[in-house]
Amino acid sequence: MDPKSSKEIKSSKTFILKYNRPNVFKFALVDGKRDINLLPKNNFISEEDWNLIKIHPLIEDLFELEEFQGSMSSRLEWVPGFGPEDSPKDAKISSVVNFLETMNDKQATRVVYDTLSPDILKNWYGVEKRPAILKIIGDQIEKLKMPAA
Repeated sequence: MDPKSSKEIKSSKTFILKYNRPNVFKFALVDGKRDINLLPKNNFISEEDWNLIKIHPLIEDLFELEEFQGSMSSRLEWVPGFGPEDSPKDAKISSVVNFLETMNDKQATRVVYDTLSPDILKNWYGVEKRPAILKIIGDQIEKLKMPAA
């Protein structure tokens, strides 16, 4: 028997963690080798990465409400339906590539506008079928190409 065929292939869920601040937050050397950076807006976090950062001493504080620019908000929040506490039957995402198809047009539009990763947007552009959402994805990709003023 081929040893490769006997290996169990692990499936990983992907969660959407929204970072509500304008800077980058870095979890340094989470596994002793690499950093996990959270960018403003939506961050797509694998289950493995979440298991590494959820034990960080600051993680609870990052989810606490605090005053920021005149209103109360937390630095981190789960996008509803896409967090680790959502039950498997409610899980809407198993892959970053195909998950827009689980959303109505309004939800998909919001997620696209809150996504600042050109790679993820390009993946969505390759699989999305709704013309209106394709246009929004294309517009978001173009915005990200523009130099900062």
